[in-house]
Amino acid sequence: TEISWEYYDDRLTDILPALGTHTPMTDDQISHMFGKTPANLIRIHDWRNDVVTLGRVSAEIVEEVSEYKVHFDWPVQVNRLLVEGNFDLILSIGQVVPHEVV
Repeated sequence: TEISWEYYDDRLTDILPALGTHTPMTDDQISHMFGKTPANLIRIHDWRNDVVTLGRVSAEIVEEVSEYKVHFDWPVQVNRLLVEGNFDLILSIGQVVPHEVV
């Protein structure tokens, strides 16, 4: 993230550490994780209130990938900032591991 900030400079407007359903990072954690990157660029991901549904994964696909343990549609959701943010470019840095809320 810090390399991206150094490269894009003032063109980098938002950083969203989307930790899924985990608790938001503290100021100390943000400082440790993002180093010299300006803290005012960091956005907090609120998985309960700040998501929009883009579509659904069919029950048949969910059933297949769950090895027939569950059979229901699954919503495809992202933080609303990705949809409403009017960005020219969105980078996903690091791993993306979709998983359900238990």
